[in-house]
Amino acid sequence: MAIQASTGLVSGLDTASIVEALMQVQKTSYNRVSEKLRLEAYQSVNGMLSSLKTSVSNLNSSALWNAKATTSSNESSLAASATQYAVEGSYSLRVAQLATTTQYMTKGYSSQTSAVIPSGSTQKTGTITLESSKARVDNSVKLEELNGGNGVFRGSVRITDASGSSCVVDLSACKSRDEVINELNGAAGIQIEASVGEDGSSIKIVDDTGVSGTMKIQNVGLGTTAADLGIAGSSTLNADGVTVMDGSSIYYMGSNTALTSLRDGLGIEQGSICITVKGASGSVDVYVDLSEAETVSDVLNSTNAALKETAAGDAAADLIGNLKLAINDDANGFTFTGGQVGNTYTVAPPCTKPIHPGTCS
Repeated sequence: MAIQASTGLVSGLDTASIVEALMQVQKTSYNRVSEKLRLEAYQSVNGMLSSLKTSVSNLNSSALWNAKATTSSNESSLAASATQYAVEGSYSLRVAQLATTTQYMTKGYSSQTSAVIPSGSTQKTGTITLESSKARVDNSVKLEELNGGNGVFRGSVRITDASGSSCVVDLSACKSRDEVINELNGAAGIQIEASVGEDGSSIKIVDDTGVSGTMKIQNVGLGTTAADLGIAGSSTLNADGVTVMDGSSIYYMGSNTALTSLRDGLGIEQGSICITVKGASGSVDVYVDLSEAETVSDVLNSTNAALKETAAGDAAADLIGNLKLAINDDANGFTFTGGQVGNTYTVAPPCTKPIHPGTCS
């Protein structure tokens, strides 16, 4: 008689089905674990691929390949950092002047009319000097104010005196005309004397070698410092037989001149002006708003725009015509050009903006 494996010999139970069911349960548990492991593996691989993608993207960044490192010879005094656009090279820093606090205070006075030096005082009297209102370069003029507000290139100049001795003078740290002259006079190996020119707007350099020859002053490299200071070129002999370099004028008013530098640094108060144009057919007032003007160019543009706007009216067209404000020939003030023959122009203090062009109150 044959024995069927699917039925228990004694119990009569379907052991094959039971075993199959138990195996299925075990297999299901195994499948779940395997699926979890596969998911974790996929996530791990995905994370690594994402990290690889980020790293590869960074390799494509110009900031990575163009990054610049900096070092300082004295980290305790000066630390440096650089962007990717920094020009490679060595840079020197020279301290021109240490910061200090300064305070000036007079003694107290009992009233506004008290004498500064009381009668009978043993104190020595002093002198008060009143300068001409004409601006001169022999004041402590900033280099940025020279050449009509275009300033001076910070660099070096090469000076060769009449004896042939030469020296490169570094003027890159100079901030004013006085500092330039001090550096020139302190140059080693050459015999020259720098000062303010007789016209008050230039720099004069005299050769002190006492020998017959030519003094030369040149720019260094691609710089324009000597030219900007008006001293580039060769010397001449003056009437006294002295070898001298009379520099060109460098202190004058230009379109880029800041209003704060005019009137020997006193500046011009921002506000408004009223220009009255008078002619045979009558008169017209032109309002000019200069409340936001910062440079001479701003004054010219605002004034000429106001003149043009007012001239657009039929009544003012003949009076104003092509009238414009310009810098005068001496480059030390303003002048009107293009006006009608016989007309007169008056500039009044600040006025109130008119409701209609042609009147100022």
